[in-house]
Amino acid sequence: MNSETLGVVDKVNNKYVEITADNHIKTYFIDSKEVISDCFDKEHLKKISAVTITNIKKSNGSNENKMIVAVGNEEGLVSIWDVNKEKIEEEFNVMNKVTCLKFYKEELIIGTNGDSITLININNKEKRTIKGNKRGVNCIEVVGNKIIVGSSDVKVYEIEGLKKVVKQSNHLDMTKGIIGLNNKEYITYGNEKNIYLCSNETSIQIQSFTLTGNPIKVEAMYVNENNILIAGLINNGSIDIILFKRNCRKAKPIGSNCRIQINSEIDDLVIYSDRIMIIQRNEELKIEYIKIMEEGKLVKDSEIKEESKKIEERIIEKKNKEKNKEMISESKEMEIIGIEEQKEIETTFERKMKVMEQLGSKERENIIISKESIVITLIRALESNNKILIERCLSIDEENVIKKTINNLPSKYIVELLNIVCDIFNNKPTKAFIMTLWLKSIFEQDLAYLMSIKDVSKSIGKLYVIVESRTLSYKHLLRLYGRMNLLLSQIDKKQQLKQDQRGGTYNESSDEEQEEKKENLEDFDNSIDMDDNLYNPSSTNEDGNEMSEEKLK
Repeated sequence: MNSETLGVVDKVNNKYVEITADNHIKTYFIDSKEVISDCFDKEHLKKISAVTITNIKKSNGSNENKMIVAVGNEEGLVSIWDVNKEKIEEEFNVMNKVTCLKFYKEELIIGTNGDSITLININNKEKRTIKGNKRGVNCIEVVGNKIIVGSSDVKVYEIEGLKKVVKQSNHLDMTKGIIGLNNKEYITYGNEKNIYLCSNETSIQIQSFTLTGNPIKVEAMYVNENNILIAGLINNGSIDIILFKRNCRKAKPIGSNCRIQINSEIDDLVIYSDRIMIIQRNEELKIEYIKIMEEGKLVKDSEIKEESKKIEERIIEKKNKEKNKEMISESKEMEIIGIEEQKEIETTFERKMKVMEQLGSKERENIIISKESIVITLIRALESNNKILIERCLSIDEENVIKKTINNLPSKYIVELLNIVCDIFNNKPTKAFIMTLWLKSIFEQDLAYLMSIKDVSKSIGKLYVIVESRTLSYKHLLRLYGRMNLLLSQIDKKQQLKQDQRGGTYNESSDEEQEEKKENLEDFDNSIDMDDNLYNPSSTNEDGNEMSEEKLK
């Protein structure tokens, strides 16, 4: 079971309570999986480490019951919730990490990693304590009128006077769990293959049973007076189901053992008289039943394997459906530009630049994000780290849409967006124009916020280096542009002089003027030769200044 998400089953009322990692208490009907209530509290429901559930009568004297859930966390805080009203009734602090909780009538028994066990009456707030093991408590169970406490050994206490009755040391290491069978007997299990049938009246074990591996979770119950049904979760996808005969010298399985093998993570299991319930929690609660008993006998192993395969197929099918739903929901957030809309697009300079950019990119971007949902889509993409969806959002090049998006984007996403924009600006030159628009809008609207964050200096420093390297050649290009204009004007002048020298034109100028034009033409040819030398890369120094002919030689 996930340490951040804990759950507990109420078999009597057919309910399941789950404490989620995002600070919720969710209560479900097991069969319909319908959510009955949903409680939320960021402070009391963080770092949870234990949970238990009970039903008590309402204080108004009616016969109706209210559902109470107790939750303990690693900081020693225990909160008691009325989940139907979705509010906290009481809270207590036991100073140490809460490791286990158990309700008995109107008392809540709290085990911690400290050396004491606390009992609190939830009506009058009366507290009682038991001196426990220095290594703390792993599990607590109430069997009859006695409290069974599991740590490095198992101790039995009377509930009334909290007097220790017996002590058992069956397991090699810490006791992992205790399962009550009736008012006197219970089963314990630890980190070894053996599990033990014990009595709350004696320190000697009654019987031992063996599983095929070290159990993560064990469930057990009496099928009849002599037979005990045991189910052990060996690993995330393997469950041992064994029917043992009670009151024999050495416990042996009755008939062949059954094994459920599902190649998927199983969080918890609950055993009933004729079936086993498998609980899986990912993004959605998944509960499956497998029939394991029929007329007091175990179902054939082959039938259970077939049922396991069907469950695995259903799990895979559900995962595929969830993926399809995600794809459909994502497609709804997109707008596909049709032929008619494409005709209406204005052929502005920016649009032409975008078309050229898309033609030059390796990935074809046929889908454009809806302008109305760009902020929501961008937030979802940043939270899920969906790079494809982020780039689609950033492909929008309309300045007014970009400004509205940055203005409505929460501040906590600005730094992450800046880093992504800088990376695209650096690694994809064809998208530099659009990224410049996004950078401009980010700096205009959130510069004060960015200046208050230390980590931003790395991204801005990287951006400065990129811009500096790309603009380094601009001054050389501007000088080249001026000289090219000079050359072109002189070429035009030379062509005009040649036309004037042809016989087809009448010129009344004197011979002296004609000689002057010839001299100008020779001077122009010499200037072209000098310009060629000037633009020889070896003829300029690092500052771009011209060097003398002697230095060049």
